[in-house]
Amino acid sequence: MVLLTLKPVHALSLIDQRIKVSGVWSNNKLVVYKLKYRDSRKDPLIGRINGTISDLDESQKSFKLGPYLIIWNEYTNFQQLTKADLSNWDSIKVIVQNNNIDQLTAIRIEQGTSDRSQDVLQVLGTIKTVQHRTNGDILANLLGKIIVIPSQHISPAFVLTRKQDDRRPDEQLDILLFGKPLTIGGEIGITPRYRRNFNLDPDKNRDRIRLDTEAQLELFYSWNSNLAFFLEGQVNYQQDLYRGNNGTRKSENEVKRGESWIFWGDIFNSSLSLQIGRQNFRESREWWWDDDLDAVRIFYNRPFFHFEAGIAEQFFSLSTLDNGIPAEEEKLLRILSRISWTWASKQTVGLFFLHQNDHSRQDSIGKLIRDDDLDPVDGKVTWVGLRTLNKFSTSNHGKFDFWMDGAWVHGDEHNIEFDDSGIEDISVVKNIEDNDFEGWALDVGLTWEIPFSWKPSFTIAYALGSREFRQTGLQDNNDRFGAVSRFRYYGELLRPELSNLQIWTAGATLPFLQNSSVSALYHYYRQVDAQTFLRNGRIGPAPPNGISPSIGHEWDLIVALEEWNHWELEFVTAIFKAGSAYGKKSSNIAVDMVFKVNYNF
Repeated sequence: MVLLTLKPVHALSLIDQRIKVSGVWSNNKLVVYKLKYRDSRKDPLIGRINGTISDLDESQKSFKLGPYLIIWNEYTNFQQLTKADLSNWDSIKVIVQNNNIDQLTAIRIEQGTSDRSQDVLQVLGTIKTVQHRTNGDILANLLGKIIVIPSQHISPAFVLTRKQDDRRPDEQLDILLFGKPLTIGGEIGITPRYRRNFNLDPDKNRDRIRLDTEAQLELFYSWNSNLAFFLEGQVNYQQDLYRGNNGTRKSENEVKRGESWIFWGDIFNSSLSLQIGRQNFRESREWWWDDDLDAVRIFYNRPFFHFEAGIAEQFFSLSTLDNGIPAEEEKLLRILSRISWTWASKQTVGLFFLHQNDHSRQDSIGKLIRDDDLDPVDGKVTWVGLRTLNKFSTSNHGKFDFWMDGAWVHGDEHNIEFDDSGIEDISVVKNIEDNDFEGWALDVGLTWEIPFSWKPSFTIAYALGSREFRQTGLQDNNDRFGAVSRFRYYGELLRPELSNLQIWTAGATLPFLQNSSVSALYHYYRQVDAQTFLRNGRIGPAPPNGISPSIGHEWDLIVALEEWNHWELEFVTAIFKAGSAYGKKSSNIAVDMVFKVNYNF
């Protein structure tokens, strides 16, 4: 994924740039809230508009999408609909030709997708003229109409406030502070969770029902288009509603600091930007990282090219539940970098690098350590990798989305074994072993969107991590596969790390309504070498037997509804069937069910 920015101090450089915008049509203005660069090598007279029809006039063969008057003729291709269908569709997508007059000619018309509300338009085209307002906004001529790009959205920092799973309303609360906009937003979420038989032993009831509640507040302050501040905080509450075998029900609440940073963009007109503070490191597939880190990071952005590099180490406690910095994060230095280059239309190649060095205290055999300070693994680890993302389409066979991730890791770890010291809350170092390791991994897949009116898609994928490979610890392994919301593509229940593991995946996604989808996935897990551990899998406490490599099968169903401007609903059901690696527990079933309700503001 390329991080794309505008440089309003050089507005003239936007002329002849091809952009894709989403905006709200209100008071005879299209006000933009999202912008991305597209390939400027495409024909500047051809564009695309997605929106809701108004002023349909069949006698004049014309209609409007927001401010755009569109006409059709005998050469217009009506794809999977007829002229008579125009009045029946709430939303359509039109490929248009701009003849430099007050109307656009439709080349192709097809069913569109609504973008949250009837007042929202999505427009793809080439900018012809630009003009600055005194308040920092830009007025741009796009397909013959003037659009407004507000200064706070022109800021390169604005895109950094949005995590990939966030969905904020088109318009948020803005108040003026010293004459500058302070944007206030966030979300409130309630998530009931049910898990059954995660221990694969129906005779020992470890079932659990839990209710998670979260409130998140975000403050974004743009002093000007190149200088911005962001502050985020969370309040979380978790409560057990049921625990099997009359287990003790637990509840806990916490106040947690989120992102808090300052951003200085386009330093001295150099295309370099600087971000300092707790910030979100992310990439599109979350295979390498998607995590908040205390860091200093630089960006270099040009259209179709992105470079970033950061150095990170946690210096302050994150939560009221923490007793200082957790031992596994204390004095853990990370150096991260990635490059992304869109070398052709929808064809992107990327490079990744991560080095981490745990320079915390060196333990010795016999040393007494508080249980809160136990850190079983120290050392130095380096990852490097390559990614390619390729999207292409055909007129008869639909759209294809192909990806491939490859990575290599090398490390020198000190594995520390602890024992009970006989003193309460104190352990003793029993043994220290050094481990040099090297490993590799590959993740490859293809999503095919079939050219039917309801746009179903099918995905096949394969991932392989060698025996000594492990992921970065910053990964979430989330993507969409054509769905509305992101999900864990290695399994919603097992959620393994790609280490000593092969994962076969097949899935199907069906969009429905205007902005909703249902996805069904199947996963098969098999160890590369039969071992008595599964890195970060959620099934346990019984480990694999180390004899059979077959870990098991999982089926996931994800239903996401995002039909409203503020509300999100998601229902996830996951079933895991244990393989022969679990011996007598093979064929036992575990179930995980989650229902998420989010209100965004």
